[in-house]
Amino acid sequence: MTDPTIPGPRPGRVIGHRYELVQRIATGGMAEVWEGHDPVLERSVAVKILHPHLSGDHGFLTRFHREALAAARLSHTSIVSIFDTVTDGDLEAIVMELLIGRTLRDALDEFGRLDDPTTLEIGRQVADALREAHRCGVVHRDIKPSNIVLCADRRVVVTDFGIAKASEDTDLTVTGTLLGTAKYLSPEQVEGTTVDPRSDLYSLGVVLYECATGEVPFRADNDAATALARLHQAAPLARRVRPDTPLDLEAVIDRCLARQPSGRPSTAAELHAQLSGVDLDVLGGNHDATVAIATGHIDDEDWDEPEPIEEYDDGSIPVGRVRNWFATMFVVVLVGVAIAVASLLFVTRPDDDTVAGATTTTPGELGDDTEIVSPVVELVPPTIAAAVPFDPGGDGVEQNERAGLAHDGDPTTAWPTETYRRPQLGSLKAGVGFRLLLDGTASVSTIRIDTNTTGFALSVHVGTDLGDLADTWPAPVGTVTDGEGSVTIELDGAPVGDEVVLWITEQGSSRTDGRLRLEINEIVLS
Repeated sequence: MTDPTIPGPRPGRVIGHRYELVQRIATGGMAEVWEGHDPVLERSVAVKILHPHLSGDHGFLTRFHREALAAARLSHTSIVSIFDTVTDGDLEAIVMELLIGRTLRDALDEFGRLDDPTTLEIGRQVADALREAHRCGVVHRDIKPSNIVLCADRRVVVTDFGIAKASEDTDLTVTGTLLGTAKYLSPEQVEGTTVDPRSDLYSLGVVLYECATGEVPFRADNDAATALARLHQAAPLARRVRPDTPLDLEAVIDRCLARQPSGRPSTAAELHAQLSGVDLDVLGGNHDATVAIATGHIDDEDWDEPEPIEEYDDGSIPVGRVRNWFATMFVVVLVGVAIAVASLLFVTRPDDDTVAGATTTTPGELGDDTEIVSPVVELVPPTIAAAVPFDPGGDGVEQNERAGLAHDGDPTTAWPTETYRRPQLGSLKAGVGFRLLLDGTASVSTIRIDTNTTGFALSVHVGTDLGDLADTWPAPVGTVTDGEGSVTIELDGAPVGDEVVLWITEQGSSRTDGRLRLEINEIVLS
């Protein structure tokens, strides 16, 4: 039997003098989710626990509690409920609603696309959730199928407010950073400009496009190219992919996907009204569920009550199955962040978006002889698709509008840091960063930095979804100290990845007035 006094999350441990951990449901790079039991209210809950080595990090802890605060202030049937936060010795946790259902991502993966009445119902319920969030000044920033749960009680629930932004909270905003998943980002998120509630409506438009057609409007060879495509071309009309898409539905989706926010519905309430006014009889529409999926408009007499959940001999609860309006569903818990870059709980799905949360596997479902095969990653030449400067110790940005000058092929142009008066950034802040988004997963062996600056220092980090917090990055694969003009850095033992981060700790001098800044004329990878 498990000893509940042993430190760390484990079955049987009671945290916060109240919540008993039953079984781990999912785990990610920054947190894990447990099924828990609340004996006070006699209910099952989801307990999201920050990994112990991160719980002492103030930045992570701030983001972790920020998720709870962002979601706890919202009360709506289509928004996952936050019940409590717990600090218990070595554990930091958020206690929330345990959802029984499946993600929209899982439904789309299984059925390809959904029938039109189901698409409309999902759109209306998500729009309702966003209306409440926006009313409270919270922009979700990461609306995508994996953050939408189709519940056994017929609710459509939006989860993962981990990278949400309250409009009055500017201290933790990282302008210029891509938050969200490439396929569903709004153009303004890609550009790193101001995000407002209409950004969520754009992302919901992408979700509805995929529900109606089985495809996303923009798809390229890698996430960076996918994200950038929407800056240069309008989304194709849904009827180009699926000719029998009802005209009214196509028109609403097309408005959501306007490149300029002013062309979209002005509020989530307006979008809800437009979806409610869609006439599916205009040019037909697949009323009869062209995919094998039970829809939300089934008759009450066809509804099967959930079967009782049996218990194991030790009293723990296995992953049960229930009959509901989206056919057989599994117990899943969907909470978690995505810090784009940057949520708190990420599970990567091959050839798909990064998802927060996970569908659990019943213990014993995979036999001991089951072979787990990792997906093969096709490497591409290390080519820079975009650059995103960031300043986590300052205002979040670092000459972002000039970032492209460092990889435009023109050595006479340059991206500069801000101008400082002190030789070492460490006396002001830990450093400033310059993130290079690659055109796919690549192996980088060298990096050449062309500059006229002298006396600069930086480190080079390579990986995937590195984020803006230096403490979470892998060890540097190259460094420069007291750089004197252009340098070529051999990256010893660099892992494959789709990002390269230059972390600048001394900016050096490229000016004649004594003020200090690093100017990068050109970056070349090989």
